[in-house]
Amino acid sequence: MSTAASTTTGGELITGILRDYGIGTVFAVAGASHAPLLDALDRAGIRIISSRHEAGAVGAADGYARVTGKPGVALIVAEQGLPNSIGALAVAWQALSPVLVIAATAPRAQVEADTLLDHDRLALVAALSKWSRTVPDIRRLADHLHTGIKHALVGRRGPAVLLLPGQLLGERLPAAASDAWPLPTAPQTDAATIAAAATALAAARRPLIIAGNGAVAAGEPLRRFATDHRIPVMMNGLGRGVVREDDELGFPWPYAQPAARHADVVLVLGARLTQRLGLGLPPRFAPDARFIQVDIVPEAMHRNRRSDIPIHADCATAIADIARQFRQIAGQRVFANDWLHAAIEQRKAKIAALLEAPTGTLQPLQLAAAVNERMGSAACCVADGADIATWLYGCLRIDRPRAFMDHYPMGAMGCGTALAVGAAAAVAERDAGNAKPVVLVTGDGAIGFHPAELHAAARAGLRLIVVVGNDGAWGTELHAQRASLGRDINTQLGQLRYELLAELFGGRGLLASTAAELEQALSKAFEEKGVVVVNALIDQQAGALLKQDPDLQMIQFSDLIGDSDPD
Repeated sequence: MSTAASTTTGGELITGILRDYGIGTVFAVAGASHAPLLDALDRAGIRIISSRHEAGAVGAADGYARVTGKPGVALIVAEQGLPNSIGALAVAWQALSPVLVIAATAPRAQVEADTLLDHDRLALVAALSKWSRTVPDIRRLADHLHTGIKHALVGRRGPAVLLLPGQLLGERLPAAASDAWPLPTAPQTDAATIAAAATALAAARRPLIIAGNGAVAAGEPLRRFATDHRIPVMMNGLGRGVVREDDELGFPWPYAQPAARHADVVLVLGARLTQRLGLGLPPRFAPDARFIQVDIVPEAMHRNRRSDIPIHADCATAIADIARQFRQIAGQRVFANDWLHAAIEQRKAKIAALLEAPTGTLQPLQLAAAVNERMGSAACCVADGADIATWLYGCLRIDRPRAFMDHYPMGAMGCGTALAVGAAAAVAERDAGNAKPVVLVTGDGAIGFHPAELHAAARAGLRLIVVVGNDGAWGTELHAQRASLGRDINTQLGQLRYELLAELFGGRGLLASTAAELEQALSKAFEEKGVVVVNALIDQQAGALLKQDPDLQMIQFSDLIGDSDPD
């Protein structure tokens, strides 16, 4: 019979496997059913961030995964916890985020016993996860855990859910090696297809590269190719910062998108042609533009728009191969990008004029510019909310990979708080002792969804600055109603004292109602080592401009309806 020294518990086995994959932090809602796992994690030195809601735990795991590229792990109970987590799971699913949810279930004897806790857990998460299973026996635990991690990381990344009968965590089995499984290599490119892509780019007059979440690991070859040949790159979502957003060669998609319709060849790297990208169709893109699409998932090709040259490959491999072939065809050709700058000149001038206009109240664009000026002192920026995020897209520039995230493409307001907690935990793990703060820019509507997650950050001693653009309303809906109804209904919130949230949880709260006060508040916030909430009282009427002036609309949907001509 095995002795305790030659055996391991289920909790210890999971801990060893997570550690072998480089995971140093997990996010958990307290639950007796996974107590043996918490004990093993704590004894092994893996940090446990105590979330206040299951959506907060899964959302924080998502934020951690986006910053590190490693699986983000959330520990919850299955019965009440999985239903609570659905919103965050959907965000991670849409964002292609490698999240692993380990959900401890009630004792096996209660399955189908019609208890208060009984429901079909796997069916509940099936549509929002790449893979979801129940561990049938402790002897299958390691295999299931490795398989879940593999599904989260390989191919189209996304969440995996592992249901675990709670008693397995304390059961013992013979000790064995827990080394991480080697992940399969990405598919290689086809020479003929690469040649076709390079030939199309070489023949272009106005080429454009669009980089999305799937291009986040393609930074070095993409930067070199774009820089050598002066091909502009527009970036979206987690792809932002893969090329430095300098408004010369690298641009945020929301800001520079008016120029996309002038491109004659478009290379789409790891980006889906979703609504934010105009579905890849006119009027956002020219009807006769040639599309080259690179994606790790072949099923993603031709969605909404036919791809002229679809390439099933890893983005880093594909862009390196295209660059090599391009040089053989076109040598050191350099493109002129006057067409792009001309297309966004009016928008650039409008933003500059608005920033310079005298005003007695704090404008949301001033808030966005003030945050952008301090991004060199921040580790990452998280954008949440509606109108305030749109203003932020007009000013914020990202200069490095994995330094920006938002609620794209799900658009679920309020998820940013948990994402920011996870991002701050990842930064603390990566840059121990020298961590810069994560900055969350959110609205007064969005901050109301999960404010208690700030407690998780405060208890963990994480550096997190929350800037609340507080216009006292559901601003997007308010101005839409006023435009369509002549009045607003159920949209006013009042300019509440959100800075007190930080003080409630042991952080620091700061209030600002002018541009000068905001500058002072941000200076103080960046000096703090914990959680800070800056409550910025912004002009409620400013949001009307987003409905009236297309040059200020960084997120555009209305032009997808009707018979607009891209020319």
